Amino acid sequence: MRFVIDNKEFIDALSAVSLKGKWPSGGTTKTETISDFAYIVANVSDNSITLYNANEICACSVKINVDLDMVHIGGESVLDIPKLKKYLKPMKGSVRVTIGEIITLDTDTKSARISSVVSHPSFSMISLVRNIDLEGKGVDNMPTFGKANVPFEAAVMLTSESLQDACKTCDVSNTSRYILRTTSTEDFWISSPEINSEKVVVYPETLGVFGEEAIVELTGEFAHFLKGITTIYLKDDFPVLVTSPNRILVKAPRFEPR
Repeated sequence: MRFVIDNKEFIDALSAVSLKGKWPSGGTTKTETISDFAYIVANVSDNSITLYNANEICACSVKINVDLDMVHIGGESVLDIPKLKKYLKPMKGSVRVTIGEIITLDTDTKSARISSVVSHPSFSMISLVRNIDLEGKGVDNMPTFGKANVPFEAAVMLTSESLQDACKTCDVSNTSRYILRTTSTEDFWISSPEINSEKVVVYPETLGVFGEEAIVELTGEFAHFLKGITTIYLKDDFPVLVTSPNRILVKAPRFEPR
């Protein structure tokens, strides 16, 4: 695999798929990532680089459209995110990346070699994201998810800034738990769970609410991953699909233990 990419854009995409943020830990939260590894796919046909990452409850992808003819050799591999970012940071501008058994990074004045990774620990979750077909799908024709191709039943469109502000407001509860709900009257809100009579509810400004009533609880970072016009697809107690330009995220719902 060989391609040329802007150094900062590559680092930003690697950071994005890490999903670093607050995640539940006991009765509080702590800062974590979903994993330290990214699965990379270089596609010659459309000159794109796609990075994937996942754990057992979450998966995401970021697609980078690079300059014409900058993907010289396509392929797939696994990257060590913290190590690769460390070696990329001293480099500036365009970086030529060659990935085989060894990863080589080259600029006009600098070169580095680091080891590659054999496999991603959550490849099955990555495969779920790769198999999502969004062609021709949207709020009027809901996408499906999973091997059974189950359709989503509700959708919310809003800006990523509006979503991030709502989740940041809920974060004062320090639970990193978010209840997303749509209603038959086309309302949408995000709330923290009620604990000891304490609760936060936010009604973010939306661009539209579509479909049926739905309610799902999510845990952990997700809002700051999105950029631009964002669509959230929901179905009661079902994985949530969230998309924004060149970004896809899937999260499993949280269930109350019985």
